[in-house]
Amino acid sequence: MLQKLNQRSSSVGQGTSTQLSQNPINYEDVSSDTDTIASGMQSTYYYLAGVLGLLKFLCPNRDRPGVFVGTYLLLAGWPESHIGQVTFIRSMISLFLQTPSGDLIDKTTKKREVVALAVTGVSLSGLSTVYFRAYWPVAIAMFIQGIALTLIAPAMYGLTLGLVGSERMAQQTSINEMCDHAGTVIFATFAGLLAYFYDDTIIFWVVFIMSLQTIGCLFMIRPHMIDHDRARGLASEDIAQMSTKEGSQSYAPTSYWDILRDKNIIVLLTTVLLFHFSNAAMLPLLSQTLAIGNGRAGIPFTAACIVISQATMVPTASWIGKNVGRFGTKRIFLYGLSLLPFRGTFILILMATYPNRGLLLTTQILDGLASGCYAVMCVLITEDLTRGTGRFNFVFGLVNTMHATGDAFSNLCAQQVAYEAGYPAAFVMLSVMGIAPIFLYAFAMSPKPSHTDSSSTHLSPDSSGGREREKDRETTIQLSPITRTHTSKPEPTVVSKSGMSGGAGSTSNPLHRQILV
Repeated sequence: MLQKLNQRSSSVGQGTSTQLSQNPINYEDVSSDTDTIASGMQSTYYYLAGVLGLLKFLCPNRDRPGVFVGTYLLLAGWPESHIGQVTFIRSMISLFLQTPSGDLIDKTTKKREVVALAVTGVSLSGLSTVYFRAYWPVAIAMFIQGIALTLIAPAMYGLTLGLVGSERMAQQTSINEMCDHAGTVIFATFAGLLAYFYDDTIIFWVVFIMSLQTIGCLFMIRPHMIDHDRARGLASEDIAQMSTKEGSQSYAPTSYWDILRDKNIIVLLTTVLLFHFSNAAMLPLLSQTLAIGNGRAGIPFTAACIVISQATMVPTASWIGKNVGRFGTKRIFLYGLSLLPFRGTFILILMATYPNRGLLLTTQILDGLASGCYAVMCVLITEDLTRGTGRFNFVFGLVNTMHATGDAFSNLCAQQVAYEAGYPAAFVMLSVMGIAPIFLYAFAMSPKPSHTDSSSTHLSPDSSGGREREKDRETTIQLSPITRTHTSKPEPTVVSKSGMSGGAGSTSNPLHRQILV
């Protein structure tokens, strides 16, 4: 019996060898097929990048119509203290719901529907302030707007990460922010002109129309295009590594406690809180300063403030996308933080010596540089610190919670100081507070992961001149389930006994197949 089995196995081996010799593998055909696959994947990325950019161009945010609300209410006869109170309500709702919203985005597979619902809430709450100007109706509208705004940011960046992956996150974040700021510039320009020549309420109708366009654009993204594991910062290769270690296909994201005790995350959250406490009220106060005594020109002055800062953010975001690998996240982020106290000081000097409205508007260039750096770098630093944890949107929600906290107390305190002691005193307070986040981030953020667990995949901002993920890595175009990796030197593919391809870049993971060129 054993002899017969040996003879049969040897005959099978000879037959296989004969077939391989008669039908040799044409490696040129394989190379052509991989080129075709890579070309298709590149086209898909360009399509997704365009759709995401268009979404950010159209989608409402804190500046549309957020900043116009204060000026609109001031011209409607509201005192500064009441304006601060209703904006405080909106900010406090954001404070309490940002982190749960981020956790919800991590877990849900209905990200498109969440964005559509949130956009509808922002537009309708803005319109309600036009027709119901009493205190409590406006306060309720700000309550609804606060809920809606908490969902938009984490959902949009969850979609971005789920569609393009961490390899292209820096480039796509730069594109997103450029489109976001360009959309705000166009919105503020046309809204300001229409408000001046026709009616103040036109601003909120423009937001409503853009919201309808945003909802239509959302459904250009098909549900199967979104990798929901990757969208939460847990890529397919991370799942495979966990499954191999645990001996099963189950996995679990990093625990909430491990996230909350991470030193670098704590430093980032505190820095964000201090930055926004110093920064959030500067634009509303400057807009109100320019609007006092100018009647209907108040809204165009507010629009001009937004246009100048947002127009400055567009080239700033573009420059960061091209140079973040060269200078590093920490250096660029500190550059943005350091501009905040200079901006406040410049405003104070102009108000004391030459209070010309045109010169005061130029201070918004500093706002554009600082906020442009913050908007891009905060997303990239968060993604660096949470890669492989499965908690990207949760941590981004925590970041937005600190953002909302700083925003709320900044407006509340600064508006009250402006009411009691005047606008210069409010700018002094904000400028002095702007020094704190610079020193905190410069000296407390560690260049190495704060976790000592060897299984942790946390990264940290690189203080020595480049994002850690940009250094010594292969250029990868990843669109599941196939990844094409370009290496510096092509290496031959070796067929192992198990029939799987071997080589420098090969893997036995069926979820993450690499094709080497």
